[in-house]
Amino acid sequence: MIEPEYSQPAIEPVKTPAEKWEGVAFSWCKAATLTLVISALHLQKFALPILAGGTAAFYIVAHFAGAKTSRCILQKPLIIAAFWGAVSCLSLWFLLRPA
Repeated sequence: MIEPEYSQPAIEPVKTPAEKWEGVAFSWCKAATLTLVISALHLQKFALPILAGGTAAFYIVAHFAGAKTSRCILQKPLIIAAFWGAVSCLSLWFLLRPA
């Protein structure tokens, strides 16, 4: 049986320090862009529940699309989704609870 090309283990190229720092900078750029959009919509106080909930939702989608691991420190998509889902729910509860 002929194995498809994509079944070969991926060889990760070694990243230069510049590439590593650009990756960190790009992550911050994405966070800043999302914060800017949320601020432009005047939803600043809901930034954490919105971003955490979105993170949880996208990790759930990634899991069902076949992702088994992530570059995130928690590594497993469903564990990451559970963590950020809990952060989203708790932060929303603190924002909306009666005083």
